[in-house]
Amino acid sequence: MKKGAGEEHKDATTLLMENSAALQRVLTDVAANLSQLNKRLEMLLNLFEEAAKNFSARKPEGVKEKEVIGKLAEIADQNRTIARGLMLLEQAARRETEEQPLKPKPLPEIGF
Repeated sequence: MKKGAGEEHKDATTLLMENSAALQRVLTDVAANLSQLNKRLEMLLNLFEEAAKNFSARKPEGVKEKEVIGKLAEIADQNRTIARGLMLLEQAARRETEEQPLKPKPLPEIGF
């Protein structure tokens, strides 16, 4: 038995709403994972900063102190840049999820 145009429209609308909801769940998961990654990078950055402080306090022999400190500072700057980028990605993902209202797309016309 053939479905009427109204039933097909309801089925398509329901399918679109389910897909949109699933997409929003995925985007929310991505935002949460980015947030978690950002926290871990921040912890790594703190670890590098602490290592640089301890290194400068101990002054080991035979190591070019300024060179190592410079490299650690460069890594810390790179981590800050990565953390900022991840925060921007998270904000964009959140905005995308919040801005997308559930709008059903028009169905193609069906001729009988």
